[in-house]
Amino acid sequence: MHSTKLLMLKLVQRAATKQRLSHAFFKQIESSRRSCICNGRHISSTSAKFDVSRKTNRTKYRNVNIYKSMSVRELAVALETDVDYIYEYLLYVDVPQKVEDEQSLLSFEVIREVCIKAGVRGVLIARPSIDKLVQETCRG
Repeated sequence: MHSTKLLMLKLVQRAATKQRLSHAFFKQIESSRRSCICNGRHISSTSAKFDVSRKTNRTKYRNVNIYKSMSVRELAVALETDVDYIYEYLLYVDVPQKVEDEQSLLSFEVIREVCIKAGVRGVLIARPSIDKLVQETCRG
């Protein structure tokens, strides 16, 4: 008998005796159906299709609002970290200008690279009003 027919016969016999079928047994049947060739043709062409039901788990990045010409302090408040961490991220980013204090303005490319190093997704927004900036930096 053909190997697929033998496996199907085993499956019917197990179902008749009401034994619990294992996942490995079904995998064995499925792999034999995919690999069986009869007269140069696959017996079951539908079983060889790609299984789309399995999806990989993607990590979700936290979105952070960034804008052009942020200071180091504003970036720390946006990333919800300490200023010292921002200085550490700046060590690993190519910064064209010298960053001396918390009020130093950063270019958009540097801000984007710091967000990548911090593991967050930077979302570009319009620069908020000065009142909102003062409230956020005083709070953070």
